[in-house]
Amino acid sequence: MTEEERKLWTKRIEDYRASGLTAIKWCEENNISVHMLRYKITQFNKEKKQTLKETQWASVIPEKPVAEKETYPSLK
Repeated sequence: MTEEERKLWTKRIEDYRASGLTAIKWCEENNISVHMLRYKITQFNKEKKQTLKETQWASVIPEKPVAEKETYPSLK
């Protein structure tokens, strides 16, 4: 999908969601196939979900070593 198509479908999906209409009614009024609208929404949702799943690791450097007794206190 080109950047231009992505912008077009992003706008269409935003317009549909803001309209308060059913998908069928909105598509009739905008001369768009309801199947294409649903496909594009699913496609965008999958991309968003994939982006959220990507793990990003961060390095943690302790200021000073921690003794084992400090790490695991006794539960007596």
